[in-house]
Amino acid sequence: MKENRTAHDAHAKAKLEQINAASPQIAHQVTRIEKQYLTARDEQYDWAVQFYYALLALRAEFDPEARGGPTFENADDLIPSLHS
Repeated sequence: MKENRTAHDAHAKAKLEQINAASPQIAHQVTRIEKQYLTARDEQYDWAVQFYYALLALRAEFDPEARGGPTFENADDLIPSLHS
């Protein structure tokens, strides 16, 4: 998520320079609030990804069909399947 900030950063930097020219104190507050917002956004994204994987694990636990792929009892049966 952090990699997607470049376009936002350029626009935000230009706006922050305008605010700083008018009032450095306000620019400082805006910067602090923006950092808090970006941190919260990143945490929310991380939480959503973790929740997604938790749901996948639950589905696999309760629905054997969701586990996917064939199962093998021994390596002799597994190896030909891996090569195909």
